[in-house]
Order: sequence, then C-alpha cells, then structure tokens
Amino acid sequence: MNENKLIGEGNQELAPDAPPEYGALPSSSIASSSSSSSSPAAPRREGRWSNGERVRYVETEKKYVARPGFYELDVNTELRHFDSNSNWLRLLDRSFGAMTHALVQQNELLKQNFQQLIEWSQLPTTALSADTLFEKMHSLFSEKSTYIKVSEDLLQLICGRRADIIQRRRDCILSSVKDKYIKHDLSKIPPTNANLFNPQQLGTFLEKAGGTNKLFTAQKRSAEEPHQMSMRNRQGGPQAKRPRRSFRNAEPDYDPQPSTSSRAATFKDFKGKNQKNFDNRRPKQDYIQVWEALSAPNHILKLIRGYRIPFQVKPPLQNPNLLKRFQTPTSSSMSEQIITLKNQKVLIPVKLATPSFVSPMFLIKKSDSSNRPIFDLQNLNDYVSVVKFRLINVQRVPTFLQANDWVVKIDLTQAYFHLPIAQSHQRYLRVLYTPEATRRPELLQITCLPFGLSSSPKAFATVSNWVAHLLRTKGLRIIVYLDDFLIAHQDRHMLQDQAAEAIRVLTLLGWMVNFQKSVLNPTKVIEYLGISWNLHMNSKQLPIDKVLRISARIQGLLRDNRWSVKQAQCILGMLNFAAFVVPRGRLRCRPIQMAYNKLPKHDPFLKFRIDPQAATELSWYLEEVA
Repeated sequence: MNENKLIGEGNQELAPDAPPEYGALPSSSIASSSSSSSSPAAPRREGRWSNGERVRYVETEKKYVARPGFYELDVNTELRHFDSNSNWLRLLDRSFGAMTHALVQQNELLKQNFQQLIEWSQLPTTALSADTLFEKMHSLFSEKSTYIKVSEDLLQLICGRRADIIQRRRDCILSSVKDKYIKHDLSKIPPTNANLFNPQQLGTFLEKAGGTNKLFTAQKRSAEEPHQMSMRNRQGGPQAKRPRRSFRNAEPDYDPQPSTSSRAATFKDFKGKNQKNFDNRRPKQDYIQVWEALSAPNHILKLIRGYRIPFQVKPPLQNPNLLKRFQTPTSSSMSEQIITLKNQKVLIPVKLATPSFVSPMFLIKKSDSSNRPIFDLQNLNDYVSVVKFRLINVQRVPTFLQANDWVVKIDLTQAYFHLPIAQSHQRYLRVLYTPEATRRPELLQITCLPFGLSSSPKAFATVSNWVAHLLRTKGLRIIVYLDDFLIAHQDRHMLQDQAAEAIRVLTLLGWMVNFQKSVLNPTKVIEYLGISWNLHMNSKQLPIDKVLRISARIQGLLRDNRWSVKQAQCILGMLNFAAFVVPRGRLRCRPIQMAYNKLPKHDPFLKFRIDPQAATELSWYLEEVA
C-alpha cells in the first residue's frame, strides 16, 4: 500500500497559545538585534494586525528545553486534581526554563571565549597589538559563532514570549467589546512602544463609534480604588470576596473540577450519563445557561436557542392532503427510523390539516451498515440562501501534527441533532408518512437541524469551531471537522487528561460523545478525515476499506471496458481523494478527466468504451493503491 510522508520540514504546528506573528529579529549580529529591538514590546506586522498567523519562536524554545530542570515541572500524581490546570502558567514555566538554559549556555560560552583569549595572548608566537586583538575578538564573537547564535535565540525567546503576553492583554480588553465586528476592527489597531493600542488610531475610532460606553460592556468595580483594596489586604483587612459565576440558580449535575487520577472511571462515568434519550441531551434551557456562562457570542447563542433557516424568499405553504406525491415511501426500515426519531423527539406529530412545506425522506447506508435518515430537501434548498465557507481538509492535518505527537479523536453522536430549529421555521421541515401498522398518514415536523439542508454544514461548523476555540483556551491543541475533534499532545498522560476535560466540556454543553467511534486512548496511528495517519512512521495512507473499495471499482471498469458519466464521476471523486497520499496521483488523473470531458452528457447512465489512455491510468492507480 502506498504511503506518503506526513510531517515535512517546517510543518510543525505551534503550541496552542502561540501569539500572532511579529516582525522577525535581525540575524546579522547581537548589536543589530539589540538596536532594532529597543522596545521588544512593539510588535511589527505588515498589513492587517490580526491575521491569525503564529510566530515560530516555539521552535527556538524547543532547542533549550531539557529535563530535568529546564522544563515545566510536572504536578505530582497525588496532587494533580488540586492543580488549577492553567496551561498559560505551564507554558510560562517552560519558556522561563528555556530562557534559563539559554542564559547558562551563554554564560559558559562567554567564559570559554575569554579563556581562549587569555591563552592566545600568552602564546610566545602572539604579536599582541590592537589589530591582532580585534581579529581575535572578531573570530570569537563573529556572526557565525555559537555565542552569537545562543544570544539571538535568547532574544527571540524573550521577545516572542513578551509578544504573547501583549496579545493576551489586548485580547482581555477586547473580550468586553459587545459587537464582534467592532472587536475585529479594534484588533487591527496595532500597539506602540508605549500603549497596547495606537493612541491616535484608537481615539479616532472611538470618536466615530460613539465612545467606550457604547462599545464595551460595563465592568463592575468596587467602591474602593484598587490601591486602597490592596493596602487593606496587606494590612490584614477583610479580603474582598470574588464574585461567583452564576448559572442563573441552575444546579449543575457535573463536577467543575473532576479528578483526573482515575481516567478510566472518568470515561465510564461520561458514558453512563449519555445513555439517556437524545432529547435530554439537546441544549435546552439549562444547557443554554451554561453556554451563556461560558461567554458564548451572541451569534452562537442564537443558533443554540433555535436555528432560523436563512431564506432568500419564504417557501409557499400548502395543505398536506394535496401533497401526496411528496409522501415518504413506506417500508419496514423507514418505519423503524421514524419510530426512533419520534422517540428522540427529533420528529413530532402535528395536525394533518396544518399548512406545511412537505419533503420526503430516504435512507442511506453508513459505514457500519446501519441506516442514516436523510431528508430530501432539494426543493426547500431552492429558497435557502447559502453563504460560501471553508471547512478544514486533509491538507490541514500535516501542518497540525508534530513529531512525537500522541493523538485522540472525539466523535459526536447525531451531531446535527444537537441544534434545535426555531419553532416558527419547523413548519418548513415536515414529513408526510403512512406507517405500516396504522395505514393512516401522519404529518411530522423536524425539530432539529436536518441532514440535507444546504445551510446545515455552515450552521453546525460555526458552533463546533467555537467549541474548539473554547477548548484551545483551556490549553488543548485541537482541530475539528464538523463533529470530529482531533486532539494532540507530546505527553500521552497529559493527553488523557485533556481528553477527559474535552469530554467534560462537551457533556456540560449538552452534547453527546459517541464512545464507539471515538478513540480516547492516546495512539500514534489514527484514522481521521478518511486518511490513516501513522505518527510512528511519519506517513499517511488510505485505510484498507477505502483501498478495497477503490480497487473493486477500478477492476469492474477495466473488466467491462465501458463506463457511463455517473461511473466516471464516481471514480474521479475516489481518485481525487486518493491522490492526496499517492505520489503524482493528481497528475495521473488528468488523462481520466480528459476522457470524462469527452463523454456525451445527455444520458448520465449510457455507457461508452473507455479511452485507452484512461484505461492505462486506471491500471496504474490500481497498482499504486493496492
């Protein structure tokens, strides 16, 4: 089976808390570095301020972290559940350990250089003069010397970490901005040598926008000045109580800080909680309060409270009795799925005479041979406004993974059904079905985000991406594709704790984890987005089931030597995906695409003889993927 390299040069992903990219330090000499960075707090960026890029000083940091002593200290196993689990402090501990190690190396190199200088001056062959002394000093402290390289690395570490702190201070201030678009515009105002935001640009922006009171959420302040409060604390006065975060009097049934000493028990407890009906897992009012307490943005809260379909024009509603042609065909498999969806409250009955927009349902086979209900919303999609957006793809995974990573995968059960549909829009999502038992037609309406709605992927991706962002703030290195979360870490024990934390957060938000499809034990070989990633061998390859499916499809075409437009489209889709792991695969697809373009399109099922050159390339693919 063909394998391909997974992690190339320069593809290492950064730590989750790496700051936005700042201007690179000059590398000519220490003198030029220090002169150009008289204020390392002033980041330098071309173009937009917040473009999501990350500085690469973490790679420099990796050269100086070392165990023991120059790495973050591990929490004792007995005390781990008492730790606040502050990833920010842990990363600071690691950075200062690396800086300390760099300072020690710099000091040792300086001593060695001066010792060499003294020994050189004592040699009888040395003609000591200003010129010879300058040449010797230049050779010891040249740009290519180890001392200069260590000094530049040290300066890069200090400036990079300070830039991280500056960005966090800016983010803390911007978290109080009410409107996300205003927050985005403010984030583009760069800092200066003296202020977190350029005073002139900030003043002009606030003046045009109406001032801070209009843009920022009011912060509660004590009647005492901060210095007075700190003085009272130093003098033994009563400590001001920290405000407790309110869940609006809701009594949560979760442990805010679960013990991580027994990881197996943690996963078992979560699995037990998720055996309830799906209706109990959907984000009802108690879950919505949790989303609010976690500072979910307004556009996320609107989706959680009830998704409103973005119609260009409202679809026409008709009497269901006149829409018999849109009735879902009756079958035992369909009846079984209808009963399941009704028990989960995904489908609820409504009066048959209610004006509705009726769409049929059909079933497709999943990879585990079970049926997945799909709502045929093709007619409804004609009225839906679809905005282009991008999901991550397999190209993103190699830049996310690092050498020596351990990974886990978390999958959600019936992911789309976690988002409810607004009550007023459920009438556009109705199904007409006649059960085998009663032989009486039923009108059912969908209460959750359905598969088949053209705007569903964007709606769910918006929510799952915010959840991934929330987990990143807790120190997790994570990417997500709709409902598939991939978490990576260099330490497998830390990764187990992070997986438990991710499951805790997802459960807290009202989402159900699919423990059968999830991979919760840290591993170095995992299947994600249809590709098998091997971190032991630093390679990627097609899973065996996809290899067998592609091979069988190619063998069938070569045996018949005939294909239709539909068959050509199907095999091209498979080969286009396989080209990611097959070297020169996309190039060898071109003759097949050219042969497909020559096929008459009037009848997609009419078969024609396969072009000889296309057959040759299909044979080549058969050998490569096998």
